Amino acid sequence: EMDKAPCLEAQIVDVADEIAYNNHDLDDGLSSEMIDPVSLEQALLWKESLKEVKKKYTGVDFKILRCQTIISIINRQVTDLIETVSKTIEKEAIGSVEDVRKRGAVIARFGTEMEGKNRELKIFLKDNLYSHYRVLRMADKAKRTLESLFNLYSRNINLLPSKAVVDMEREGKERVVCDYIAGMT
Repeated sequence: EMDKAPCLEAQIVDVADEIAYNNHDLDDGLSSEMIDPVSLEQALLWKESLKEVKKKYTGVDFKILRCQTIISIINRQVTDLIETVSKTIEKEAIGSVEDVRKRGAVIARFGTEMEGKNRELKIFLKDNLYSHYRVLRMADKAKRTLESLFNLYSRNINLLPSKAVVDMEREGKERVVCDYIAGMT
């Protein structure tokens, strides 16, 4: 039923994943020093949260400020999500799963202001972390490694477990090799 929205639980999981991934990437980028904390202040969500944390924690190491700021960002995003969902449910008198689904548009989303700040943070991460030369270099290395494994297993199926070889007759060699490599991670 592509004309219907997903159930509310699925919508919330989708936003929760985005919150978790973005904040995890933010933490990784800062701890690996691929993201410069000063340039990160271009992102209003980080800047506001850091300012709030600095008021609460004075004279502490940046590692503590970083962790507390990320906790603050997560808290602000989750709070905004809950408030936005609650307002929409109340305003539109949504009372059932079918009400959620027939609405068509998602209910689980940030409010307008938080959506803008979240978009700004995602753009910052894309421009400053995901496009960082170290990340691109590792992605290229991973791609070459996966291609080598695929070629190796495709040329020599005896390197695969016997169950994979049996599945090959039904699924095809490429599908089985891809699935086997995916299962390795």
